[in-house]
Amino acid sequence: MTSTIHQGVYPEVMNDLHKHYDFVTCRVGGAACMALTGRDVCWQHLKDRTTYIEELLALIADGKSLEGWVLSGIDLSDRNLQGVCFKGAVLNGANLQKTNLRGADLREAFCIETDFSGADLSGAQFEFAALGMACFEDAKLQNTDLKRTNLVGVRARGADLQKADLYYSRPGNADFSNTDLRQANLTRAIFRMADLSGADARGAKGSFNTDRANLSNMKQ
Repeated sequence: MTSTIHQGVYPEVMNDLHKHYDFVTCRVGGAACMALTGRDVCWQHLKDRTTYIEELLALIADGKSLEGWVLSGIDLSDRNLQGVCFKGAVLNGANLQKTNLRGADLREAFCIETDFSGADLSGAQFEFAALGMACFEDAKLQNTDLKRTNLVGVRARGADLQKADLYYSRPGNADFSNTDLRQANLTRAIFRMADLSGADARGAKGSFNTDRANLSNMKQ
């Protein structure tokens, strides 16, 4: 689909493209929250949510990058966002349940408490992303690049991480129970106090830290 956003059908989101490194505080919530890119309010105080989503999807359809965009709390669940660039974007608390993010670029993104449950993240790039307390339950993360990510407190129960690259990641105190980690790169990953019970790590590569982790019924 080719949008007509540049002809003025969806002009609003183009008015102010402030990003996370030059953000605007929400005029309603003040310093407690960041305004969405293209708006002067956060998602919680946004009244025209449907219009904003339509504008966003039109930009994506036109192949535009969302690098550095502030999208905290946004609901993009069950959407097709395959290959979209969210590099350095702020997606804290966003709802991305069952979203198609195959091959998406989320390097250096802020995804604290973001809900990726049931999402398809196969081949996505997350290097250096902040993913603390995010939910990846039953998500597809095959061949996903999670190098050097902050995964503290993540809930990934039942996720498919076959051949994922977790080099030097920090999944401390995270729930990786019943995950599929076969042939994943776990070199220098820090699973301190994590739950790896029932996980399948057969063929996983590299040594990793499991200090005080729950390894009951883990396959290696």
